[in-house]
Amino acid sequence: MKLTKQNRKRMVHHTIEKGITITLITIALLAAIICLTILLGCSSSDNEIDPDPGMTQTGEIKGTVKDENGNPYPSTLVSLAKGIEKNTRATNEEGAFTLVTKDIGSYDVEMALPLSTEAVSANPNKINVLGDQAATVDFVIRPKSLEAHLNFGDVQLLEEIVDKDGNTPTNANEPLFAKNILPH
Repeated sequence: MKLTKQNRKRMVHHTIEKGITITLITIALLAAIICLTILLGCSSSDNEIDPDPGMTQTGEIKGTVKDENGNPYPSTLVSLAKGIEKNTRATNEEGAFTLVTKDIGSYDVEMALPLSTEAVSANPNKINVLGDQAATVDFVIRPKSLEAHLNFGDVQLLEEIVDKDGNTPTNANEPLFAKNILPH
């Protein structure tokens, strides 16, 4: 079969048209793949990005650490725990603390007892944190006398450790003094 000039032109045009069609289909498929990749990438959930921030609720635990007479205990460490979540804060000068939770639900709240004290209230406490509400836990502690035995050769002195005002120390950062408690 002999190809005429006109048949050759038709074959070339047909081949070009086929090539253009395949190229256009390939471009369209690539564009579709790119669009799907972008859409799927935007909709996939990432552990660090909350897809709907309104769905996660944080909470707050507030409270105080005071003695039975209402005296505050500053610099007392208070901690919360729920699963792997842990948070610790020190009380302020008024003995108050605020802990922010990452979720709502049941938390263990515990204080580290200050020097020479004992807990009067429950320690730790189980607190239920609700959304948009502050849960409250107040710790009550009782000071205990802190005694020291000082030896000077054969002489032994029994001393009570006090703060600058002669009271049981409440702040671990304040200067401490020894008060002789032996009868004179």
